[in-house]
Amino acid sequence: MGDQKIPTTWYIAVAQASRRNFDRALTAGIWGAKHQRQFRDAGVGEIRSGDTVHFVLGPRWDGEGASPTGFPRIPLEQYWVRADEVIVTVTSAVYEDSSPIWDDDSYPYRFRFLVASKNDGIRFAPNTVSDAIRDASRRSLIAQGRAIPVPEPMFSLNDALHKVFEQFPDAKRQAFPHHPISNVIKQEIPSGLHQLVDLDDDRYIVLSSVGQGNWATVPWIAILDRIRGGSIQDGLYIVLLFSADMGRVVLALMFGVTGPSDTQTTSHRPGMGERIRNLRQRLHLGGTTWRVDNDLTLAERGIGSRYGKGVVLYRSYAANALPSHLEWVHDIKEILGLYQESLDLMNVDVSPYSKRSAEQDMIVNEMSQSYPVPFDLHDAYTRITDMGYQVAIQDILNVLLSIQVRPFVIFSGRSGTGKTSLSRIIAALFDWHYEAVAVSPAWADPSDLLGFISPLNQQFVDGALSHLLRGGYKKALLCLDEFNVAKVEHYFSDFISAMDGAGATGFWGPLVGLEPLIGKASSALALPGRFNVVATMNFDDSVQSITPRVLDRANVVEFDITRSEDLIVARSLDWSRLETMTPFQWPWVSADTPEEPSTHEMIRKLWRSLKGSRGQFGHRVAQEMHQYVLLGLPFAEVLQCSEDQQRQHLLDRQIVQRLLPKFHGTASSRDVDALMRLLGVLEESELPPVAGAARQTVIDDAINRGTFPRTVLKIQQLVRSYTEDGYASFW
Repeated sequence: MGDQKIPTTWYIAVAQASRRNFDRALTAGIWGAKHQRQFRDAGVGEIRSGDTVHFVLGPRWDGEGASPTGFPRIPLEQYWVRADEVIVTVTSAVYEDSSPIWDDDSYPYRFRFLVASKNDGIRFAPNTVSDAIRDASRRSLIAQGRAIPVPEPMFSLNDALHKVFEQFPDAKRQAFPHHPISNVIKQEIPSGLHQLVDLDDDRYIVLSSVGQGNWATVPWIAILDRIRGGSIQDGLYIVLLFSADMGRVVLALMFGVTGPSDTQTTSHRPGMGERIRNLRQRLHLGGTTWRVDNDLTLAERGIGSRYGKGVVLYRSYAANALPSHLEWVHDIKEILGLYQESLDLMNVDVSPYSKRSAEQDMIVNEMSQSYPVPFDLHDAYTRITDMGYQVAIQDILNVLLSIQVRPFVIFSGRSGTGKTSLSRIIAALFDWHYEAVAVSPAWADPSDLLGFISPLNQQFVDGALSHLLRGGYKKALLCLDEFNVAKVEHYFSDFISAMDGAGATGFWGPLVGLEPLIGKASSALALPGRFNVVATMNFDDSVQSITPRVLDRANVVEFDITRSEDLIVARSLDWSRLETMTPFQWPWVSADTPEEPSTHEMIRKLWRSLKGSRGQFGHRVAQEMHQYVLLGLPFAEVLQCSEDQQRQHLLDRQIVQRLLPKFHGTASSRDVDALMRLLGVLEESELPPVAGAARQTVIDDAINRGTFPRTVLKIQQLVRSYTEDGYASFW
């Protein structure tokens, strides 16, 4: 059955640097990639014989002015490029072969093709090629030549919307409802929405209106959860609303505002505004672009003028700048997720026969609770510094990024530099349950944390985390204070193994040592759904060393006081200022990030420079460094720097926090050489082998240039101690 699939059209962007390889491919009739995933799409499968591939060669900026910052990672509406194009027909399925074709690599995953046509200087611009084609070309270029399929949608939402924009004004001058546009709104678009995002017919119903007795000022098409959404008059639903002037369409999540005909409109009933405000605060909107204001006006009079009163969130699209097909799919799927999250937050009973009023219960609950507000980095910085804690705004972002990438972070530094306090502050900012546990030097295995079964009476004996495991907390932060006074590999071994047990989520898998205890304890034992661990470590003769196995799984954040004016002498922290404030939502809903070519290539260069040394790293660290940078780049504007400056700043921290902590122990020439090669990569120069005083001269030059300052200073510290003492430690 799989071989009979409908042929697919693919787009593969070939960067200018790869044109020589493409010329070889044309001669051989073969194109290749390093990874098989480059020729596979989750939705349509893998490239096969009979498919068509459009090679987009050397895409280059073709818009007005200079290329936008971050090109090609720019919004689709800004993506104006010109490129040559070679269209081929695929003649084989993807196969594996390492026989030589190209000079720079073998590219073992390949497919054969025949050239169908060649076109020079094609413009990939609006109104020249479709949005779907431009989007595929852009995504392939971002993903370094990954094959992106371009589906031929059976239903075009934009075509249907344009019919409404163009024909509805004319329809209003004719007898109601005898105009073809009525069928577009009541049949074509509802049916198309089911097809566009594969709506579950058992769950959702699509309703629409062009008016009742007279043409509506604001026609609409709504998606309603038939089980939990209530009614179109006063329930919650997703809706496409057309402005009265037919100049735009709005995709919104809203409450009905009409209600029964014999009562006042829902929009003016007590509690509506409060209910909308609280729902906005509780939804996970971090990183999204949904508008949550009360400025939506669609008409000057009539029922349509009141629709804005019921809107929870929305996006507005101008008639002459509608999203692409793929963007519509993304937006509608995203708002469907927010719709279901809203119903969950409202505690709407899943039973259609429920007699209790979920909306009334929600209003009562919301009056007595405070809910998280969207995260604001500057607001968080103000809260923390107002309570007396000395910290830079970039340091706050660094800790949050570290927790998001992997919720096990090491705070290292001298005693009294604020490590434990900051862990408590982070928990308070996001309303996480906070628990601090002082590690004992006597701890030897996981039972000290989890508890154990007494061999004398077979009864469960509590461990240090019993309260946390019994609490049923959804979100918690555990501070393991002075966690290296005992051998971490021994007492924390179950947690180290669990770090890699939950797949791509980055959170915790099952704790092996907890399983046999569950039936013996007096109450259920389980980790919180979102479990974050901050481990603090000090330096003295009583502590244990941290092994590479542990360091490989954590960001190591250093705490130090470098200037006398930073020393807090005359005051203590005012915790009341923080704990009485409304908590924030966590900034990131998902850990998923796309590929960012500049960061991707830099991490590969770092790996090559450290190969064979203590600092060599594997897939896990590479992926998490990449994710850290991608999640931090959008904060460039908040921190008032360019994207390139922010990328360098984030990479600087990741090198110090993920790669350099493993440089400790007796000096070896390969480690010193690796550090100097690393310095060469950061300075974008091929440094010749140097020794002795010449090394310090090279390092001093790097310090003066000011790039990657944290890394350069740490390299200086390590190289100097290796040279002078024959032994070095990161700490």
